[in-house]
Amino acid sequence: MKSLELGKDIDIMEEYVEEAEEVMEEEYFGESYDHELAGKEEAYKDGKNDGIKETAKEMLKEGLDIDLIVKITKLTEKEIESLKN
Repeated sequence: MKSLELGKDIDIMEEYVEEAEEVMEEEYFGESYDHELAGKEEAYKDGKNDGIKETAKEMLKEGLDIDLIVKITKLTEKEIESLKN
């Protein structure tokens, strides 16, 4: 009788171990996905910022006032000044 109970306990423990391993794999996948998503968000922000800077350069070429460019683009005056080069 004891060996039968021990066998059931082992089966139950094996199930717990399998479930724990699955959870660990899912959490790792989640971290991997989070890193990938963060990378995509960063690339999006970089691209958006590059576009804003290109627009500011065109505004400078058209002779718009730097204060107006700052107001519209939300870039700093220093960032806009660096675009003149």
